[in-house]
Amino acid sequence: MVRSYELDRPVPPEVVDRILHNGLRAPSAGMSQGWGFLVLDTAADLDRYAQRRHLRGLQHRAATGSAKAPPPDRRRGLPRQLGLTHQHRLALVVGAVQ
Repeated sequence: MVRSYELDRPVPPEVVDRILHNGLRAPSAGMSQGWGFLVLDTAADLDRYAQRRHLRGLQHRAATGSAKAPPPDRRRGLPRQLGLTHQHRLALVVGAVQ
């Protein structure tokens, strides 16, 4: 859970290293799958990632027919969630993929 964050404050390299170290030790299904990480720490990389993610989302919605689905109910507080409104502005994004 993210309680508070500062969008423009850089994340120290030792903190990134600790996050990655702990992430490598995280369990996976049956403890049998390895982890891969993507660390984005520049505005250009974050912008490029956000653009590609948006394009893939549009392609997925078009392929599955969900582009015609009604939008999420904004009254439920969803726009305030980190992933929906601010992830593209963070100083660092670490993504884990199995």
